[in-house]
Amino acid sequence: MRVASTLLCAAVAVQALALPTVQDVLQNPVQDTGRYLIELAPGETRWVTEEEKWELRRQGHMFFDMTEIPDLGSIPKPSSAVKYPTKISHNETVAPLLKKLEKKEM
Repeated sequence: MRVASTLLCAAVAVQALALPTVQDVLQNPVQDTGRYLIELAPGETRWVTEEEKWELRRQGHMFFDMTEIPDLGSIPKPSSAVKYPTKISHNETVAPLLKKLEKKEM
C-alpha cells in the first residue's frame, strides 16, 4: 500500500512538472486564428482550417501540424563556408595503418 501511494505521488509530481507555467504561456502565447500550418511532405507546407484538416484525414493524407513550431526541421544556413586543408598532413601515421584495413569488416 505504501509503495502504491509513493508511486502515485511521484506520478502526480512528474505530471505537475510537465505542465507549462504561467510565465511560459505569457512568453509564448498561442494565437488561435482558426488556421493551422501543416506539412504534407518535406518542404511542402500550407495553412488550413480545422475542417480542411479533417478532410485531409478522411482522404487518407498524412501530415504534421507544425502551427506552434513553424521552423521545425528547417536547416540552419552555415555562417561561413567550410575550409578544407590545403596540405596533406599525418601521412606518415596513416600509411602503415592502411595495410591493416580489411574491406570485409566494413
